[in-house]
Amino acid sequence: MKKLGFTTINEASYKGHTITHIEDGFQQEFAIIDDKKELYASVSDAKRVINGLQPKYEVM
Repeated sequence: MKKLGFTTINEASYKGHTITHIEDGFQQEFAIIDDKKELYASVSDAKRVINGLQPKYEVM
């Protein structure tokens, strides 16, 4: 099995945190907050988590 890496699409700052928008080898897009291992389905979900809310979608 080929090891799939992530490609950074862009980075943005939001309320003192860095949200990184990434893409995997299958062209699926995700967001990461402050280079932690938790993946979020979108930048909107990452912003919701920073604001103390639950994300709308769960990445499995």
